[in-house]
Amino acid sequence: MAEETKPAVPRVPLRFERVRVDEKGRVKLPVDFAEFIRSFGSEEVFIYRLQADRAIRLYSEVVHAENLELIKERTEGTLRQSMWLLMAKHGGSSKIDPEGRVVLPHSLRTALGLAGRFVTITPQEYRLDLYTDEDLPVVLQGAEEFAAPAISPLTNKGWK
Repeated sequence: MAEETKPAVPRVPLRFERVRVDEKGRVKLPVDFAEFIRSFGSEEVFIYRLQADRAIRLYSEVVHAENLELIKERTEGTLRQSMWLLMAKHGGSSKIDPEGRVVLPHSLRTALGLAGRFVTITPQEYRLDLYTDEDLPVVLQGAEEFAAPAISPLTNKGWK
């Protein structure tokens, strides 16, 4: 019996992009960021924010569906209900339009006052994260504090 292999994760664009949220709540994704999301098999996306990690998460609908399955299979009771509530509170579906734009959910952009403001897009392995100007420095400081002790052991293991 042949072993089933997962498709390779698409190449992640490794850079930050600062983009403006227009008055209609649209964000224009850089071309390679839009291609990265489309490479998961859909132009449909799901966008939401979990307050705890400060990120506005933008997933391909395909990856989001996998996450929902994981929640169903691996959580129960209050945790499952909390995850669903948090995704629904400031989440919603959108589609990458022909110009590479997505519309942020109304409740999210209203709660954060995003219309007319800039956000920074940071790619992750399976999604794009968007951060406000207030949230990005806090997240970067946390990342630096977390990563600093790990750099030396990685170097000893061959990281160039």
